[in-house]
Amino acid sequence: MGDRPDVREDRAGDTDSLVSRYETLVDLLASKGIDRALLLRNSLITASCGTGSVPSSEARRIAVETRAVSDRLKERHAGPQNDRDRLSTDRCSAAAPASSPVPSSTPS
Repeated sequence: MGDRPDVREDRAGDTDSLVSRYETLVDLLASKGIDRALLLRNSLITASCGTGSVPSSEARRIAVETRAVSDRLKERHAGPQNDRDRLSTDRCSAAAPASSPVPSSTPS
């Protein structure tokens, strides 16, 4: 989403406030005509800039919080778990069709 505050600014953030912030940004973009489903499907939740420069205990907290935000967004917007699994499987299948030949490693 391009919203990358410095980690020092977000230390007081919690899962609910970060999820709310994300959803506010999605709403803003959707109001400008960008497809909400497209935004939700193609979002990637990552830790903010500067995580590598904080103490390891803080970096661990940031990693846990990042995972919690990602999980919460999946619960709210991705639908049933089996739909996500099916979509992931479909993408993998499309990348490598089962009918493609596998090269032999044995010399002829």
